[in-house]
Amino acid sequence: MLDAPVQRLPGVGKARAMALSRLEIETLGDLLTHAPRDYEDWCPRPIAEVTDGESVCVRGTVEDIRQQRFRGSRGLVVSKAALQDSTGSIELVWFRRGRYGAKGNQVKRGQNITVYGSVRRDQGTLVMHNPEIASQTVPRDAQLIPVYPLTEGVSQRLMRSWIQTAIKVCWDSIEEYLGISHIEQLGLLGRREAFKGLHRPKSYAHAMASRARLVFDELLCYQIAILSARYRQQHRIGKSHGPDGPLVSQLMESLPFSLTDGQRQAMAEVAADMESTRPMGRLLQGDVGSGKTIVAIYGLAKTVEAGYQGVVMAPTEILAQQHFAQITSLFASQGIEVRLLTGGLSNHEKADVCRRLQDGTVQVVVGTQALLEPDVRFANLGLVVVDEEHRLGVLQRQALAKKGSGDLLVMTATPIPRTLALSLYGDLDMSLIKELPLGRLPVDTRWISPQDRDKVYGFLRDQVKRGHQAYIVYPLVEGEETTKLAAAKTEAYRLRKLPVFADVRIGLLHGQMSSQEKTSVIEEFSQGHWQILVTTSVIEVGIDVPNATVMVIEHAERFGLAQLHQLRGRVGRGTAQSFCLLMGEPTTPEARERLEFMRETQDGFVLAEADLRLRGPGEILGVKQTGLPNLRMADLRHDGGIMDKARHVANQILGDDLFLSQTRHKPLVRELGRRGVVSRKHDGGLY
Repeated sequence: MLDAPVQRLPGVGKARAMALSRLEIETLGDLLTHAPRDYEDWCPRPIAEVTDGESVCVRGTVEDIRQQRFRGSRGLVVSKAALQDSTGSIELVWFRRGRYGAKGNQVKRGQNITVYGSVRRDQGTLVMHNPEIASQTVPRDAQLIPVYPLTEGVSQRLMRSWIQTAIKVCWDSIEEYLGISHIEQLGLLGRREAFKGLHRPKSYAHAMASRARLVFDELLCYQIAILSARYRQQHRIGKSHGPDGPLVSQLMESLPFSLTDGQRQAMAEVAADMESTRPMGRLLQGDVGSGKTIVAIYGLAKTVEAGYQGVVMAPTEILAQQHFAQITSLFASQGIEVRLLTGGLSNHEKADVCRRLQDGTVQVVVGTQALLEPDVRFANLGLVVVDEEHRLGVLQRQALAKKGSGDLLVMTATPIPRTLALSLYGDLDMSLIKELPLGRLPVDTRWISPQDRDKVYGFLRDQVKRGHQAYIVYPLVEGEETTKLAAAKTEAYRLRKLPVFADVRIGLLHGQMSSQEKTSVIEEFSQGHWQILVTTSVIEVGIDVPNATVMVIEHAERFGLAQLHQLRGRVGRGTAQSFCLLMGEPTTPEARERLEFMRETQDGFVLAEADLRLRGPGEILGVKQTGLPNLRMADLRHDGGIMDKARHVANQILGDDLFLSQTRHKPLVRELGRRGVVSRKHDGGLY
């Protein structure tokens, strides 16, 4: 019954089912996990204790009732009642037109009633507008009434009724799949009690305990899916790699820089994985500018030396071209054939790369999602490197990995909070590079008022005259706010006309340019032709110009912390002191807090945790991120502790029975299959 469509409920026809689908409610099980956003507390309060702005319940006697009709106001009727208890009085007001909203007509003088509503103080008098009415005292164990997220065509009354009906209809289908020992050890409620308590709690504590159990269930199922993939990966036989040979040694000796301790440690972990008998599955996290790419290049050299091919996939052509240039420059002296495969190539060029990959002539290919096309086949794929994978999605990562049975290295310069990392990358081992390469200085970050723009322009000119380069970034967001792109174009034109920049070469880069145009502008900026680049967030990743020392971000309050940190990472890539100037006038406490955080810390992981708290996972990783679990109950900003418990239990369950084939796991397998996080065999076990 949990999978039954909502139209099985009385009163839910096609139109209402479509309305519920806007809330992502398709089945009765979806209804049961449609969590209240709040609760109305119908425990009566003494009127004397009520304060302005509260939503409260009071009970008393109606001392007076009167109505006033207004002509010319489409039949507006205002009903007012004076409600009094032993501590004081409050005025109740209802508005209606015609027969609509006739609650005031239900009230009679001398009647004892219980009401709930929002209180305002008007000229010294407490007033409650359009309160809900209960003619009888609400039972103590039913005084918390759920308030649900709604959509047009669905009222609170209907939602409450449908959910209570769904609980009754589905009661026998709600199976307990945790053992008594786990339930008692973790202090969890039973599943049936949790569903009942979420939607009709006896107290706030009961409501929170109910939610905690259902959040645990959601995270447990997701962690089982992640960890089962990890365990089965560990049981596979991987491609064989020997110790580092002459090719790898020559590459390391030819590097024009010294490795950091973090890079050496990450390389050692990659080497241990590639030389083991199981396939590598590793996430390499490194703050902006920490030098992750050289770790990937090391792995590529190691796989080529063992006779296999390597592939690097990036989310944008700009980043793919940046990787291609760096990899080609280091591999040229080693005789390794490297090719680029992106959507910007002609059909003839793509066909040539695909042919040479299939016959093994090309040993390393760098590209974008064009690598996922069916025509792209490998002679002997040994290593898959995916950069900034959260911009692509878990499904894309898996699709590319399926083109070979080799090793997987996922890289990200976007620091990911621990709870998100366990959700997105729990099937991978993790390496971390925190320190910057030798000679790098922290970026001097300042929050500047737009009123000081002229001073900023003077500073930019001074930096340019010293031989450095600069970025000026304008926000680019989806929807109607894409007019910000026009602002970047307009500003480039305006800046070129200013006397302060009379002899300064100003370029323009934005996302609506063709691939060839963007490549041309970036190359010209890298070569020093453009001294100031007016741009958008298109430069967030993939731009590496050590001579650029100033990043000006206009309307900085419109960006999240992770994005601001990525943009700041475009400067400070050389040995000269660099600056990030945040131009903004934040109007909310959260926006001000973001800019203060940026001023105070350079640590991307600290910023990522703050961004998770301020904005949530969907905003950090992108609302269209296909790899982010569709969590109905859990909030990864606050439920990290429950995530840890769920992961621990998932490890215990899978350690005992990897394929969950034992009879006692059948309820759990059914729940995993119902949630769609794993496939199940006809006999009840997992694929």
